Amino acid sequence: MPGVDIKSSIGDGNMAHQEKLCPNPGDILRVSRGLYYHYGVYAGENRVIHYASKTGDFGDDICVHETTLNSFCRGGRYMVCIFSSTYRKPDLGTKVLDMIEHPTLFTIMDSLSALALELSSSGFHLYSGKETAERARSRIGEDKYNIIFNNCEHFAVWCKTGISESAQVSSVVSLLAAIPAKTT
Repeated sequence: MPGVDIKSSIGDGNMAHQEKLCPNPGDILRVSRGLYYHYGVYAGENRVIHYASKTGDFGDDICVHETTLNSFCRGGRYMVCIFSSTYRKPDLGTKVLDMIEHPTLFTIMDSLSALALELSSSGFHLYSGKETAERARSRIGEDKYNIIFNNCEHFAVWCKTGISESAQVSSVVSLLAAIPAKTT
């Protein structure tokens, strides 16, 4: 039965993930690739718009393009990302204090990331499914992929909220920032 929820699993404070039999146009899809999640925007009619190579997730020809749902999933099961209507901002003060107390490349990157998010979060808007799919289509052909600053998750989240961010990148940076610096 289309649209029936199978199960829910809560993600970060901004979005939950829900498995559905049939996504709706404009839904943000997430599929596990083992070490990371790959994201795309469901465009309807078994089509997904995502930031990837045409032959896989990575390669020389990474761009925003449309593909089939089966090709996007590559045998995996997709989850639909459910976004909160309010946006949780990072604790910028704590991140800056950590950067001052432990000035490493990672604490600096984490603080700058939090600052950029703080500045950009004023543009948060939860777009309708139709608007989300239109925003995804407007970027077809873009080839400015960057694993840290402009990846598939940045793209998909931007299509839905107007904010370009990646929880995966933020998690890795925070994890690296928590590693104590080796002193000699």
